[in-house]
Amino acid sequence: MNKSIIFKAMKRILIIKVLFIFLSAHLLFSPLFGNAVWGEKVILTQPNGIKIVGYIYGDEFHHRIETEEGYTIILNEETGAIEYALLENNKLVPSGMVVEAGKTISKMFEWMQANKLMPAGPVLERYLTMPTPDTKPEDLKSEIWIPCQKGTK
Repeated sequence: MNKSIIFKAMKRILIIKVLFIFLSAHLLFSPLFGNAVWGEKVILTQPNGIKIVGYIYGDEFHHRIETEEGYTIILNEETGAIEYALLENNKLVPSGMVVEAGKTISKMFEWMQANKLMPAGPVLERYLTMPTPDTKPEDLKSEIWIPCQKGTK
């Protein structure tokens, strides 16, 4: 037998083995590394049609969504509504407080525009009653502050 034929066959076998090793390593180790997302903007819609801006942090294995103000939000699977999250026993659970502050803030901006005022800083929200799983939504109270200045128009 010709030595070149044997060498070519051995070379093919070696290439196949190397490819098999790389493919096996890729399939074995790729699930260990998540595809990280840091602050990607998403638009979420409540069952009543209100749009909520959220930002995703984490990867495909562990992730969370935050509001523009930095509050963690979660889907209440029973009601279908997006609610602020509470941490209970190291697990995020719905608080019962539906995310709808955007509607109030929009009305405040409309009022500011009608009165020739412009925003002069970030929107701040302070909870006067902290949500718990037992708190009724109608019992929750918060303050929303928008610093403003006279407009130039």
